[in-house]
Amino acid sequence: MSDAQKTSPANIFAILAFALLFVVAIWSGIQIVKFAPRAIGDLGLFSSFKGEPGVSMHLDKAEINPGEELNISWKLEGNAEDGTVSFIYKCEEGIVLDIYDDLSKSYKTLPCNTPYNMPLSSKSLKIKAQNGNKAMHELVLAIVYTNAKGEKYKDIEKITLKNSNVAADSPEPDTGANEGEENEEELASNNPDTNNNSSSNTASSGKEGTVSNDARSPRLNSQPNKCESKIYGKPDLAVHNLRVGVETPSGNFISKTSFSSSDIITVKFTVSNNGNKTSPAWYFQALLPKLDGQLYTSKAQAAIPPCSGRYYTLRIYNPKKGNSSILISVDPQNLIHELNEINNNASKEISVY
Repeated sequence: MSDAQKTSPANIFAILAFALLFVVAIWSGIQIVKFAPRAIGDLGLFSSFKGEPGVSMHLDKAEINPGEELNISWKLEGNAEDGTVSFIYKCEEGIVLDIYDDLSKSYKTLPCNTPYNMPLSSKSLKIKAQNGNKAMHELVLAIVYTNAKGEKYKDIEKITLKNSNVAADSPEPDTGANEGEENEEELASNNPDTNNNSSSNTASSGKEGTVSNDARSPRLNSQPNKCESKIYGKPDLAVHNLRVGVETPSGNFISKTSFSSSDIITVKFTVSNNGNKTSPAWYFQALLPKLDGQLYTSKAQAAIPPCSGRYYTLRIYNPKKGNSSILISVDPQNLIHELNEINNNASKEISVY
Protein backbone atom coordinates (compact mmCIF):
# COMPACT_ATOMS: atom_id res chain seq x y z
CA MET A 1 0.00 0.00 0.00
CA SER A 2 1.45 3.39 -0.98
CA ASP A 3 1.88 6.32 1.41
CA ALA A 4 -0.88 8.25 -0.46
CA GLN A 5 -3.36 5.53 0.35
CA LYS A 6 -2.54 5.52 4.05
CA THR A 7 -4.80 7.65 6.29
CA SER A 8 -3.47 8.39 9.74
CA PRO A 9 -5.80 8.91 12.76
CA ALA A 10 -4.72 12.56 12.83
CA ASN A 11 -5.96 13.11 9.27
CA ILE A 12 -9.30 11.45 10.04
CA PHE A 13 -9.74 13.70 13.11
CA ALA A 14 -8.94 16.79 11.04
CA ILE A 15 -11.51 15.86 8.41
CA LEU A 16 -14.21 15.26 11.03
CA ALA A 17 -13.41 18.53 12.78
CA PHE A 18 -13.66 20.43 9.49
CA ALA A 19 -17.03 18.80 8.72
CA LEU A 20 -18.33 19.73 12.17
CA LEU A 21 -17.24 23.35 11.75
CA PHE A 22 -18.94 23.41 8.35
CA VAL A 23 -22.25 22.18 9.85
CA VAL A 24 -22.03 24.73 12.70
CA ALA A 25 -21.40 27.54 10.20
CA ILE A 26 -24.44 26.56 8.13
CA TRP A 27 -26.65 26.35 11.28
CA SER A 28 -25.43 29.78 12.46
CA GLY A 29 -26.19 31.31 9.07
CA ILE A 30 -29.75 29.96 9.19
CA GLN A 31 -30.29 31.44 12.66
CA ILE A 32 -28.96 34.83 11.56
CA VAL A 33 -31.28 34.90 8.55
CA LYS A 34 -34.21 33.84 10.76
CA PHE A 35 -33.77 36.21 13.72
CA ALA A 36 -31.77 39.19 12.43
CA PRO A 37 -34.76 41.10 10.93
CA ARG A 38 -36.61 40.89 14.25
CA ALA A 39 -33.58 42.13 16.18
CA ILE A 40 -32.98 44.97 13.73
CA GLY A 41 -36.65 45.87 13.81
CA ASP A 42 -36.59 46.06 17.62
CA LEU A 43 -33.80 48.60 17.31
CA GLY A 44 -35.93 50.72 14.99
CA LEU A 45 -33.56 50.17 12.05
CA PHE A 46 -35.74 47.95 9.91
CA SER A 47 -39.05 49.75 9.31
CA SER A 48 -40.54 47.11 7.02
CA PHE A 49 -40.97 44.78 10.00
CA LYS A 50 -43.09 47.24 12.06
CA GLY A 51 -46.10 45.75 13.82
CA GLU A 52 -49.41 47.20 14.97
CA PRO A 53 -49.54 51.01 15.41
CA GLY A 54 -49.39 52.46 18.89
CA VAL A 55 -48.83 55.70 20.82
CA SER A 56 -46.56 56.25 23.81
CA MET A 57 -47.22 59.50 25.71
CA HIS A 58 -44.96 61.26 28.25
CA LEU A 59 -45.61 64.20 30.64
CA ASP A 60 -42.67 66.15 32.09
CA LYS A 61 -44.52 66.76 35.41
CA ALA A 62 -46.89 64.80 37.63
CA GLU A 63 -48.45 67.95 39.12
CA ILE A 64 -48.96 71.50 37.86
CA ASN A 65 -50.37 74.74 39.23
CA PRO A 66 -52.75 77.04 37.31
CA GLY A 67 -50.75 78.93 34.68
CA GLU A 68 -47.79 76.55 34.90
CA GLU A 69 -46.51 75.15 31.62
CA LEU A 70 -46.73 71.39 30.96
CA ASN A 71 -44.74 69.75 28.17
CA ILE A 72 -46.31 66.71 26.52
CA SER A 73 -44.36 64.50 24.15
CA TRP A 74 -45.21 61.25 22.39
CA LYS A 75 -43.81 58.59 20.13
CA LEU A 76 -45.67 56.69 17.43
CA GLU A 77 -44.88 53.00 17.38
CA GLY A 78 -45.31 50.28 14.79
CA ASN A 79 -46.82 50.87 11.37
CA ALA A 80 -47.98 54.49 11.76
CA GLU A 81 -47.15 55.96 8.37
CA ASP A 82 -50.20 58.11 7.55
CA GLY A 83 -53.07 59.87 9.30
CA THR A 84 -53.19 62.50 12.03
CA VAL A 85 -52.32 62.92 15.69
CA SER A 86 -54.76 64.60 18.10
CA PHE A 87 -54.58 65.91 21.65
CA ILE A 88 -57.74 65.84 23.75
CA TYR A 89 -58.63 66.32 27.41
CA LYS A 90 -61.67 65.25 29.37
CA CYS A 91 -64.11 67.87 30.65
CA GLU A 92 -63.80 68.78 34.32
CA GLU A 93 -66.00 71.48 35.81
CA GLY A 94 -64.19 74.81 36.02
CA ILE A 95 -61.10 73.66 34.06
CA VAL A 96 -60.03 74.99 30.68
CA LEU A 97 -56.67 74.29 29.02
CA ASP A 98 -54.69 76.69 26.88
CA ILE A 99 -52.51 75.19 24.16
CA TYR A 100 -49.42 76.82 22.63
CA ASP A 101 -49.81 77.68 18.94
CA ASP A 102 -46.54 77.61 17.01
CA LEU A 103 -47.89 79.87 14.25
CA SER A 104 -49.02 82.76 16.45
CA LYS A 105 -46.36 82.05 19.12
CA SER A 106 -49.01 82.40 21.81
CA TYR A 107 -51.44 80.34 23.90
CA LYS A 108 -55.08 79.89 22.89
CA THR A 109 -57.99 78.22 24.65
CA LEU A 110 -58.84 74.63 23.71
CA PRO A 111 -62.37 73.41 24.61
CA CYS A 112 -62.61 70.15 26.51
CA ASN A 113 -63.73 66.90 24.84
CA THR A 114 -62.59 68.39 21.54
CA PRO A 115 -59.56 67.04 19.60
CA TYR A 116 -56.72 69.33 18.59
CA ASN A 117 -55.50 67.84 15.30
CA MET A 118 -51.82 67.99 14.35
CA PRO A 119 -49.66 66.68 11.49
CA LEU A 120 -48.22 63.20 11.84
CA SER A 121 -44.75 64.73 12.13
CA SER A 122 -45.64 66.49 15.41
CA LYS A 123 -43.88 65.07 18.46
CA SER A 124 -44.72 67.46 21.33
CA LEU A 125 -46.92 70.32 22.54
CA LYS A 126 -47.24 72.70 25.50
CA ILE A 127 -50.34 73.46 27.57
CA LYS A 128 -51.38 75.55 30.57
CA ALA A 129 -54.43 75.09 32.80
CA GLN A 130 -56.61 78.02 33.78
CA ASN A 131 -57.76 78.38 37.41
CA GLY A 132 -60.10 75.73 38.69
CA ASN A 133 -62.74 76.00 41.41
CA LYS A 134 -61.22 73.22 43.53
CA ALA A 135 -58.00 72.91 45.48
CA MET A 136 -57.11 69.83 43.43
CA HIS A 137 -58.28 68.40 40.12
CA GLU A 138 -57.29 65.24 38.28
CA LEU A 139 -57.03 65.91 34.57
CA VAL A 140 -57.27 63.14 31.98
CA LEU A 141 -55.17 63.80 28.87
CA ALA A 142 -54.87 61.70 25.73
CA ILE A 143 -52.85 61.54 22.52
CA VAL A 144 -54.76 59.79 19.73
CA TYR A 145 -53.34 58.49 16.45
CA THR A 146 -55.95 58.11 13.68
CA ASN A 147 -54.95 56.40 10.44
CA ALA A 148 -56.46 56.96 7.00
CA LYS A 149 -59.07 54.24 7.64
CA GLY A 150 -60.38 56.01 10.74
CA GLU A 151 -58.86 53.45 13.15
CA LYS A 152 -57.76 55.02 16.46
CA TYR A 153 -54.89 54.19 18.81
CA LYS A 154 -54.41 56.23 21.98
CA ASP A 155 -52.42 56.62 25.16
CA ILE A 156 -53.96 58.23 28.26
CA GLU A 157 -52.16 59.95 31.14
CA LYS A 158 -53.47 61.71 34.25
CA ILE A 159 -52.04 64.81 35.90
CA THR A 160 -52.96 66.65 39.09
CA LEU A 161 -53.86 70.35 38.91
CA LYS A 162 -53.26 72.01 42.29
CA ASN A 163 -54.70 75.40 43.18
CA SER A 164 -53.32 76.81 46.43
CA ASN A 165 -55.65 79.82 46.16
CA VAL A 166 -58.71 77.64 46.84
CA ALA A 167 -59.27 76.00 50.23
CA ALA A 168 -59.84 72.28 50.19
CA ASP A 169 -63.27 72.63 51.83
CA SER A 170 -64.49 75.57 49.74
CA PRO A 171 -67.97 75.01 48.30
CA GLU A 172 -68.21 74.68 44.55
CA PRO A 173 -70.14 77.40 42.72
CA ASP A 174 -73.56 76.50 41.35
CA THR A 175 -73.29 76.36 37.58
CA GLY A 176 -76.62 76.02 35.84
CA ALA A 177 -77.00 74.34 32.46
CA ASN A 178 -77.02 76.70 29.49
CA GLU A 179 -79.58 76.15 26.78
CA GLY A 180 -78.05 75.79 23.34
CA GLU A 181 -78.84 78.74 21.10
CA GLU A 182 -79.79 78.36 17.49
CA ASN A 183 -76.77 78.72 15.27
CA GLU A 184 -75.35 77.66 11.97
CA GLU A 185 -71.65 77.22 11.47
CA GLU A 186 -69.72 76.88 8.23
CA LEU A 187 -67.29 73.97 8.29
CA ALA A 188 -65.27 72.07 5.73
CA SER A 189 -66.88 68.87 4.50
CA ASN A 190 -63.72 67.54 2.91
CA ASN A 191 -60.82 67.59 5.36
CA PRO A 192 -60.45 69.05 8.87
CA ASP A 193 -58.28 72.07 9.37
CA THR A 194 -55.02 71.21 11.13
CA ASN A 195 -55.84 73.02 14.34
CA ASN A 196 -59.65 72.76 14.34
CA ASN A 197 -60.08 76.47 15.02
CA SER A 198 -61.18 78.04 11.76
CA SER A 199 -64.89 78.62 11.41
CA SER A 200 -64.83 77.88 7.70
CA ASN A 201 -62.72 76.05 5.18
CA THR A 202 -62.81 75.69 1.42
CA ALA A 203 -63.45 72.33 -0.17
CA SER A 204 -61.32 71.09 -3.04
CA SER A 205 -64.07 71.92 -5.51
CA GLY A 206 -63.77 75.61 -4.65
CA LYS A 207 -67.11 75.53 -2.82
CA GLU A 208 -67.74 75.47 0.89
CA GLY A 209 -69.20 72.47 2.64
CA THR A 210 -71.64 73.28 5.41
CA VAL A 211 -72.62 71.72 8.67
CA SER A 212 -75.85 73.23 9.91
CA ASN A 213 -76.43 73.06 13.63
CA ASP A 214 -79.98 73.99 14.63
CA ALA A 215 -81.22 73.89 18.24
CA ARG A 216 -84.36 71.84 18.78
CA SER A 217 -87.09 72.55 21.28
CA PRO A 218 -87.59 69.78 23.86
CA ARG A 219 -90.32 67.29 23.03
CA LEU A 220 -93.56 67.70 24.92
CA ASN A 221 -93.54 65.27 27.81
CA SER A 222 -96.27 64.30 30.25
CA GLN A 223 -93.54 63.85 32.89
CA PRO A 224 -91.79 67.24 33.05
CA ASN A 225 -89.36 66.04 35.75
CA LYS A 226 -87.86 63.66 33.21
CA CYS A 227 -86.48 66.63 31.29
CA GLU A 228 -84.77 68.26 34.28
CA SER A 229 -80.99 68.11 34.56
CA LYS A 230 -80.24 66.13 37.71
CA ILE A 231 -77.01 66.65 39.66
CA TYR A 232 -76.33 62.93 39.95
CA GLY A 233 -77.80 61.98 36.60
CA LYS A 234 -76.02 61.13 33.36
CA PRO A 235 -76.40 62.43 29.82
CA ASP A 236 -77.13 60.11 26.92
CA LEU A 237 -76.05 61.51 23.56
CA ALA A 238 -77.54 59.59 20.67
CA VAL A 239 -77.19 59.97 16.90
CA HIS A 240 -80.21 58.87 14.89
CA ASN A 241 -82.36 59.58 11.85
CA LEU A 242 -79.29 59.42 9.56
CA ARG A 243 -80.37 60.14 5.98
CA VAL A 244 -78.30 60.38 2.80
CA GLY A 245 -79.37 61.91 -0.49
CA VAL A 246 -79.31 65.07 -2.61
CA GLU A 247 -81.04 68.43 -2.49
CA THR A 248 -82.96 69.89 -5.41
CA PRO A 249 -82.43 73.53 -6.48
CA SER A 250 -85.61 74.39 -4.59
CA GLY A 251 -84.21 72.92 -1.39
CA ASN A 252 -86.16 69.66 -1.26
CA PHE A 253 -84.31 66.61 0.04
CA ILE A 254 -84.40 63.36 -1.97
CA SER A 255 -83.16 60.22 -0.20
CA LYS A 256 -80.89 57.93 -2.25
CA THR A 257 -77.79 55.75 -1.80
CA SER A 258 -76.40 55.69 -5.35
CA PHE A 259 -74.67 58.83 -6.61
CA SER A 260 -72.70 60.23 -9.49
CA SER A 261 -69.23 61.57 -8.70
CA SER A 262 -70.52 65.00 -9.73
CA ASP A 263 -73.33 64.92 -7.14
CA ILE A 264 -73.21 66.92 -3.94
CA ILE A 265 -74.07 64.31 -1.32
CA THR A 266 -76.21 65.65 1.53
CA VAL A 267 -76.05 63.92 4.91
CA LYS A 268 -78.66 64.71 7.57
CA PHE A 269 -78.73 63.42 11.12
CA THR A 270 -79.93 64.31 14.61
CA VAL A 271 -78.03 64.32 17.90
CA SER A 272 -80.20 64.30 21.01
CA ASN A 273 -79.72 63.95 24.75
CA ASN A 274 -81.94 61.13 26.01
CA GLY A 275 -80.43 61.19 29.51
CA ASN A 276 -81.29 62.99 32.73
CA LYS A 277 -78.38 65.44 32.89
CA THR A 278 -77.14 68.20 30.61
CA SER A 279 -74.20 67.00 28.56
CA PRO A 280 -70.79 68.71 28.67
CA ALA A 281 -69.22 70.06 25.50
CA TRP A 282 -68.85 67.33 22.88
CA TYR A 283 -67.88 66.76 19.27
CA PHE A 284 -68.58 64.33 16.46
CA GLN A 285 -66.56 62.71 13.69
CA ALA A 286 -67.72 61.70 10.22
CA LEU A 287 -66.11 59.11 7.96
CA LEU A 288 -66.66 60.47 4.46
CA PRO A 289 -66.03 59.12 0.93
CA LYS A 290 -63.51 61.80 -0.01
CA LEU A 291 -60.46 61.60 -2.25
CA ASP A 292 -58.41 64.01 -0.13
CA GLY A 293 -59.13 62.69 3.35
CA GLN A 294 -62.08 60.80 4.77
CA LEU A 295 -62.18 61.63 8.48
CA TYR A 296 -63.88 64.90 9.41
CA THR A 297 -63.76 66.19 13.00
CA SER A 298 -66.22 68.85 14.13
CA LYS A 299 -65.53 71.78 16.40
CA ALA A 300 -66.68 71.72 20.00
CA GLN A 301 -70.47 71.53 20.17
CA ALA A 302 -72.50 73.25 22.87
CA ALA A 303 -74.01 71.33 25.78
CA ILE A 304 -77.38 69.69 25.15
CA PRO A 305 -80.01 69.61 27.96
CA PRO A 306 -82.17 66.50 28.50
CA CYS A 307 -85.06 66.02 26.04
CA SER A 308 -83.33 68.34 23.56
CA GLY A 309 -81.35 67.83 20.40
CA ARG A 310 -79.94 69.38 17.26
CA TYR A 311 -80.29 68.73 13.54
CA TYR A 312 -77.13 68.58 11.42
CA THR A 313 -76.66 68.77 7.66
CA LEU A 314 -73.35 67.92 6.04
CA ARG A 315 -72.59 68.28 2.32
CA ILE A 316 -69.88 66.30 0.53
CA TYR A 317 -68.32 67.61 -2.68
CA ASN A 318 -66.37 65.42 -5.15
CA PRO A 319 -67.12 62.04 -3.52
CA LYS A 320 -64.79 59.13 -4.14
CA LYS A 321 -65.99 56.49 -6.63
CA GLY A 322 -66.85 53.00 -5.40
CA ASN A 323 -68.73 51.47 -2.50
CA SER A 324 -68.15 53.01 0.92
CA SER A 325 -69.76 53.84 4.25
CA ILE A 326 -70.75 57.15 5.79
CA LEU A 327 -70.28 56.85 9.55
CA ILE A 328 -71.31 59.46 12.13
CA SER A 329 -69.80 59.02 15.60
CA VAL A 330 -70.69 61.16 18.63
CA ASP A 331 -68.11 61.35 21.45
CA PRO A 332 -65.89 58.83 19.60
CA GLN A 333 -63.33 58.66 22.44
CA ASN A 334 -66.02 57.89 25.06
CA LEU A 335 -64.95 60.81 27.24
CA ILE A 336 -68.50 61.44 28.45
CA HIS A 337 -70.00 59.00 30.97
CA GLU A 338 -73.43 58.21 29.53
CA LEU A 339 -76.43 56.10 30.39
CA ASN A 340 -76.03 54.30 27.08
CA GLU A 341 -72.81 54.04 25.04
CA ILE A 342 -74.14 51.95 22.17
CA ASN A 343 -76.27 54.64 20.48
CA ASN A 344 -73.42 57.01 19.61
CA ASN A 345 -72.92 55.75 16.04
CA ALA A 346 -74.95 55.55 12.86
CA SER A 347 -73.88 54.53 9.34
CA LYS A 348 -75.16 54.28 5.77
CA GLU A 349 -73.75 52.28 2.84
CA ILE A 350 -73.52 54.22 -0.44
CA SER A 351 -72.10 53.76 -3.92
CA VAL A 352 -70.60 56.40 -6.22
CA TYR A 353 -70.18 55.79 -9.97
